[in-house]
Amino acid sequence: MILPQRIPQRQYESFLLQLALQSGDEQLGFHIGHQVMPAIYGALPALGFSAANGREALVMGLRYQALAAGNVEGFEASEKDDGILFTWTMVHQNPVMRRHVVDNVFALLAHMWRVISGGNSLGARIVTLEYPAPSADVRKAMEQLYGCPVRFS
Repeated sequence: MILPQRIPQRQYESFLLQLALQSGDEQLGFHIGHQVMPAIYGALPALGFSAANGREALVMGLRYQALAAGNVEGFEASEKDDGILFTWTMVHQNPVMRRHVVDNVFALLAHMWRVISGGNSLGARIVTLEYPAPSADVRKAMEQLYGCPVRFS
């Protein structure tokens, strides 16, 4: 039996960067994020399904994120106004990598939220991304998936 292993961060980043550059797909991360396979996240989906509500699912996901996330320094959630501000710190410094990984994770989160909650949207009021605005078509696809406005830069 071959046991799964994590690959070194530098090797993962190099592979993904080459994949993004050679594919020519400006939305590679976003497209990969649509390929939701809850089983690859181990216990995290089960924790989400066992939560009493979305807030509890988020808290459990944040607490146990290290089970599945090797490319982050940390996710944080804090109370803000009448909602939760969700922030993410990444280890990737390359702007191309950051964009594809962010797009991938947000698309995955949107799909996973729908699976866990049985809802039709991410439940966010706004998504703010650090990179410059993509084309109008890309922005529209993101806003449709996330169910809210998306800000850039």
